[in-house]
Amino acid sequence: MRKRMMTGLIALAFVCSCLLLMTSCAKKQVQAPEVVQPTPAEEIEKAREVGAEAPDVDRAKERAEREARLKELERARRLADFESQHIYFDFDK
Repeated sequence: MRKRMMTGLIALAFVCSCLLLMTSCAKKQVQAPEVVQPTPAEEIEKAREVGAEAPDVDRAKERAEREARLKELERARRLADFESQHIYFDFDK
């Protein structure tokens, strides 16, 4: 009985310490909500409904492609910035 109780207490201590370590080592970030802007596809549809000429639609498609490339480049830049950060914990000081 005593051996079983001791094993249970050791397991409980192990679980609690794991939870404390996992929560204290997590990098916490505060992010502002992103502003929703109309997508280029919506702008193209709106241009078609209005009866815009083909060059306007082509410009809208080009702008949509350019914005998609810029978003991909921005995502890649943010990922590279995150990977290059030096993260220090309280015990590293």
